[in-house]
Amino acid sequence: MITIQVSGPRGEGNTITAMRIVSWFRSFGFEVEYRGHTELQTACIEDLLRNDHTVFDRATEPRQFLVLDVGAEELADEDD
Repeated sequence: MITIQVSGPRGEGNTITAMRIVSWFRSFGFEVEYRGHTELQTACIEDLLRNDHTVFDRATEPRQFLVLDVGAEELADEDD
């Protein structure tokens, strides 16, 4: 189980970002939950995910998300 929680000073307003991340992981078959700052926020995310199957199909959406698996060796190379 993967738990996604957006934090930081603007964390409470990033529900769309969280929705995209959760949807992306679920599209690859991962079991993912979103934990919002409140129970209401968590319920809203789940409701959006249930009712919107086009999270990544919007041609007008300017943002793209890339998730990288960066190993320790790659991080060490960047320090050089």
